[in-house]
Amino acid sequence: VGNTVVVEPVPFFAKLFHALGITCKQQKWEDVKIAPRFFDVVLAAFVAAHFPRNQLGRLLKKMVGALRPEGELILMMVDALEGTWREIHTLFYNAVGMERRRSSALVVRKIMRDMGAREERIVTHVRARTKKEIVDALAFDFLQYRRQFEKMRPLFYRYLSDKKRRGAYELSVVINFYYYRKNGFKK
Repeated sequence: VGNTVVVEPVPFFAKLFHALGITCKQQKWEDVKIAPRFFDVVLAAFVAAHFPRNQLGRLLKKMVGALRPEGELILMMVDALEGTWREIHTLFYNAVGMERRRSSALVVRKIMRDMGAREERIVTHVRARTKKEIVDALAFDFLQYRRQFEKMRPLFYRYLSDKKRRGAYELSVVINFYYYRKNGFKK
């Protein structure tokens, strides 16, 4: 692997990358300056969901613009409609009065398909021995809503009551992968 640059706005994670000796731009994709045709690969793992919806197309094009000829964009997103991981997010947003907060995954899917990206999906599971462990794992997704999340722990515990399988609590996560190659895929 040649140059690796991470775009990570969260200070905690940016410090971890720096500690590992990885160049990290502690900015959002909306603000970061990236030279055109700089990367062979852009890996966007679960970041597009945090882009402002009205900037999704522009930011995905910015990622593509950062690719060298024949460079590849690999984008991963949690599915907008399927999986109990998504259900629990919807439960949270509805309970705190944020019904309008909808996943941008469907918009990203359309943009990536229009660009000619290949698409694959996998189903994986988050498993934990106790309800507390699985709710603690969920807390990561709600860092910006920590106070509301903590108030809702009892609701999450009730939701998990019928999610015990083979001695562990389990949430399914449907992940969509999009593979885009600049200048197309070879036949």
